[in-house]
Amino acid sequence: MAVEVCMGCLMFFFRDDKVLEEESSSSSSNSNDCEMITRKYSVLANNSGEEMLYSLLNAPEEQTEKKKSKTRLIPYFLFLQSFITGIGIGIIDIYFPLYFKDVVSLSPIRVQAIYVAEPLVTAASFGPARTISRRIGRVQTMILAKSIGVLLLFFLALMKTPLSNSGIFVILSYLMYVIMISATDPLEESLFMDYSPRRQRARWMSLDSIVEFGSSASAVLGGVLSDEYNNQVAIFVSTVVQSVGKVVIFVVFRLFPIVP
Repeated sequence: MAVEVCMGCLMFFFRDDKVLEEESSSSSSNSNDCEMITRKYSVLANNSGEEMLYSLLNAPEEQTEKKKSKTRLIPYFLFLQSFITGIGIGIIDIYFPLYFKDVVSLSPIRVQAIYVAEPLVTAASFGPARTISRRIGRVQTMILAKSIGVLLLFFLALMKTPLSNSGIFVILSYLMYVIMISATDPLEESLFMDYSPRRQRARWMSLDSIVEFGSSASAVLGGVLSDEYNNQVAIFVSTVVQSVGKVVIFVVFRLFPIVP
């Protein structure tokens, strides 16, 4: 784990411009055209009546620059959300088999059947999530899905007695929780691609190792909580931590202009 942290820190010094080709010359030509137009109207602005036209032409450019300066922070908030959520998931993720055994009284075969179904239902959820995002927006879909997932996890934390008769309900709640926290992963990755500069995309993608490290390290905390108290306490702490991650997503939605 220490090696992964060191490698993740080194990735901050990674330069894509040494590997990838430079930005296309079209952007530079467009900027030159914009400079020529600006110079043209700056000359016209010396005449009476042209100053207003000059200000109107430059106002959209100033607004665009302000939006660009704000959107540069989006990848940082998305990474922070992923890191916090990863910690919350790691607290309880590997202890769910014990939860199914102690609370739902499932046999080992049925527990393994749940983990066989988990990747299948997760893969099937990507399409509906993408469809919903086209209607209400990517960030809105992330907020909705992850909020439902947190509520389902909170429901699982309230189960303190064996519920052999209602075990199927608990299993379905767990599978729905997995779907909700995983279905929007492609949407989150697309936001990274859209709002991170081209020469920094590989750097952000490589920082997934830091998220995985946080998730693995938080499993130690989950083990302590499960030993000292019970699995329900660990699930509740995981719910609180993941809720903090959802607050970060809400901040992104409220403060930054994002194209749906």
